Amino acid sequence: MPLPRRKPKPPRRKPKPKPKRQFNPDKIAALLNKVPEENRNRKPEPAEPPRKGAPRGVDMKLTMSELDALRAQISQCWSPPIGVEDAQNLQIRLKLRLRRDGSLAGPPELVNSNPDPLFEIAAESAIRAVIRCQNYQLPPEKYETWQDVRVTFDPREMFER
Repeated sequence: MPLPRRKPKPPRRKPKPKPKRQFNPDKIAALLNKVPEENRNRKPEPAEPPRKGAPRGVDMKLTMSELDALRAQISQCWSPPIGVEDAQNLQIRLKLRLRRDGSLAGPPELVNSNPDPLFEIAAESAIRAVIRCQNYQLPPEKYETWQDVRVTFDPREMFER
């Protein structure tokens, strides 16, 4: 039995070429003239306002030496519990909210957790150290930067000294 013949496909249509646009500065000028007069001379507002206390609109950050100084102040008060020097990946992260005088505005907040039984003991000792070491010596002009600080306690780093 002969196979039915297929219908021939119609030839593809070639897309019509688009007419080339000519640059016309008068059309741009006409669009610019549609901007209301009160908006023409307005300066664009910054995307994010500068933080309070930042001079000349510059957002200030704590330098590494200032962060190291804070860590040094806290580490002087921290005595990791016996047995944690061998604990792997036992890092305690605390969030601190500080007042302008460097004292705590509230209790330190534990940010992470760990199933290791030594973790709770180490976390409690870190919290005690933060409370015992206050008032922290930090640059008052950068208060907006350091009023909320996160600190990581790592016993392995303590025992490397």
